[in-house]
Amino acid sequence: MSVSSSENCLFYIDERGGLIVTGSFGGNKQIADENASKSKRFKHINVYSKDKDNNELPQFSFISAASKHAIAIDFSGQAWIIGSLKNGVGGFDESTCANKFSFVPMPIPMSPFHHAKVLLTACGTDFSIALTTLGVYACGVSNFGQCGCLGVETLREFTPVMFGARAHAHAHAHTHAHAHAHAHAHANANAHAHAHA
Repeated sequence: MSVSSSENCLFYIDERGGLIVTGSFGGNKQIADENASKSKRFKHINVYSKDKDNNELPQFSFISAASKHAIAIDFSGQAWIIGSLKNGVGGFDESTCANKFSFVPMPIPMSPFHHAKVLLTACGTDFSIALTTLGVYACGVSNFGQCGCLGVETLREFTPVMFGARAHAHAHAHTHAHAHAHAHAHANANAHAHAHA
């Protein structure tokens, strides 16, 4: 069993591994419930047993939530996301996560974890953290370094978290590479202009 909450929503995993959600979630987006009022706020607890394609969901063991999204883990170590998919919080590509909101759990791509099992997750505002059998991974907005990767505004897929000196070294390498690419492009532009002079 596991329990987590966002500002106005409660997520609960019962003793059978079922995901139970009640409340309003995701700002202007609310979890859909056909039996709820027109405001789409829950009158009754909603139990998720099927995904958007009407497939049976697995049994879950853990869930963590933030204001816009939540991530659950099933007993096989697969992670699932519900809520906002913006800003890379679920590790999806741009075409999948842009302006999307998932009302039912959907599986998170596991290839960035090298298919390691996810043990625990933590959700923040527009970013996600996953503890796996291979280490800590993060994705989403990292403008303050909250994903452990300085110098990068947004991580679009789960990336290993680097702490301390490793994070600073990565930021320095990223800044140096960006400056080198900019200088190279500037030199090419000058060479092109000189050739046509």
